[in-house]
Amino acid sequence: MTRNIKKEDERRVLERVLAALGETPASEPQAGEAPDFILQLRGQSVGVEMTTYSSEEVIEGKVKRRAAESEWESLRAAAQHFWNQQTDVRAISVGVMFKGLVPHHGEHQGFVQEVATFVRQHFNELKPEQTDFFPSSSSPLMHRYLERLFLRTDSHGEWYSNFLGGYVARPNDNNIPDNVEAKSKKKFRPTNELWLVIHCGTRMSETMLELDGVEDFRSIVGLDRSKFDRIFVLTYMGTYEWARTTGDWRQL
Repeated sequence: MTRNIKKEDERRVLERVLAALGETPASEPQAGEAPDFILQLRGQSVGVEMTTYSSEEVIEGKVKRRAAESEWESLRAAAQHFWNQQTDVRAISVGVMFKGLVPHHGEHQGFVQEVATFVRQHFNELKPEQTDFFPSSSSPLMHRYLERLFLRTDSHGEWYSNFLGGYVARPNDNNIPDNVEAKSKKKFRPTNELWLVIHCGTRMSETMLELDGVEDFRSIVGLDRSKFDRIFVLTYMGTYEWARTTGDWRQL
């Protein structure tokens, strides 16, 4: 994600927070770094720092799901580029179901080549309906990393993986305090108030279950040790606020 796209996404999140609060800044929010925005509200300057929620789920060894998702996105881009250049296999969609880890960057080319060879070997077996394969030791990288391989004919062949799904944490089971603590270590430009906004992203590791209400947040403690006056958590449907003045949560 480029810096401009990231800032546009953050501005939309900020607009959602302000709408939930019923607040209108006295002037256009000033984008910057540390904090990401500075607002003028009710004669006070308010710094707003943005961060994408991360569940920090570990999928294998010490590798976090978020790191594996990033590796998959890099592999998918390389695979799709190669696939689009192959006249014989580019009409085949490929589903790679990983056991855990994703091939590291130096293995991407070899892994994609193995999949292409496998597809060519089984080309006459493929049809529009999905066919499952279990990679053998004759394809060492596929055998090492894949639980299964899904193949089907498709006029717009694409690569996809099981990283599109998985476990989604509830807020009272996750590490929101760790997200807050990490952000508290930053040095921010001076403002009258400092807010932190934790919002969902598009990856599975950046998602949290929808909530029934603030009771799901009661077990999240330790926020008073941060430097933030107000902390907002945005799921896809709800907006929740913690305020230092009350030490409690409310749903906006």
